[in-house]
Amino acid sequence: FNMIDKKTMSRVKYKKTCADCGGREVKQEDIVKGYEYEDGKYVTHSKIFGSGEQIAEQIRNRVKKELGLTVSVGVSWNKIFAKLGSDMKKPDAVTVITPENYKELVWTLPVEDLLYVGKATKTKLNKVNIKTIGEHATADEKLLVNQLGKWGKYLFSFAKGEHTIHPYSFFR
Repeated sequence: FNMIDKKTMSRVKYKKTCADCGGREVKQEDIVKGYEYEDGKYVTHSKIFGSGEQIAEQIRNRVKKELGLTVSVGVSWNKIFAKLGSDMKKPDAVTVITPENYKELVWTLPVEDLLYVGKATKTKLNKVNIKTIGEHATADEKLLVNQLGKWGKYLFSFAKGEHTIHPYSFFR
């Protein structure tokens, strides 16, 4: 072990723990519908165990009890906002984004908080005075397509909460 540095060990442990945690939920895949992302699952809907918020709380509490880890979970009607919600309250909380509260919770955030908006996209959007997700959602779609190409159209729908399918399917 002395040949493996502390950072590498932490990464190995992190990956194993994520696999252990994810494996617990995969067994219930027919009950809990999730969106797998780099570091976990994001619950979107289930009628078996209750509301999305109730399911998220059950998962969060179970992971804490069984693995001793804190988990932040985003619950929403779409995958983009569920992921965004999971980043909003760290390290141990559930954030619920609904069609009734998303403008208040999401639209005030910096545009770079939107999934798939990286440094280059942020720079392009800032040049046309788009600095928040709300400004992005209410911008002229043609302007966004002009600035970002076909991704402008997709990011526009993500910001408005219209996203319901995995974005990579756009390119298949």
